Amino acid sequence: KNALSFRRGFEINHPLEAVVVTKPSSMKGAKPEAMSFLEVKPENIVVSCLKKAEESEDIILRLYESTGLETDVKLKFGFHVKAVQELDLIERPLNEEVIIEGNTLTLKVKPLEIKTLKLRVT
Repeated sequence: KNALSFRRGFEINHPLEAVVVTKPSSMKGAKPEAMSFLEVKPENIVVSCLKKAEESEDIILRLYESTGLETDVKLKFGFHVKAVQELDLIERPLNEEVIIEGNTLTLKVKPLEIKTLKLRVT
């Protein structure tokens, strides 16, 4: 668990695909040197799904804790998120309050817990 071998295996079997994005003509000022769509901390949190919601234009984000430790998770988005709602595994709303400040979301994840979030973007 400490070597995070599960994460390395996941990364090898499911590599991310990079896409070059050009600066839209409507964007003012200089382009940032680097930008991340989603930054996830700490490393024991694994993103297992990022997709468009079935019933709306929202984004579904699923993540899990992989080492058996209760964890304070920090998600930093590279885009504006208007609202966040926690869902169950079949994407039905739960009554859990999720607070986002700016473009950063913090939440507690129990050992080996799977979290599904619906992101309303603008």
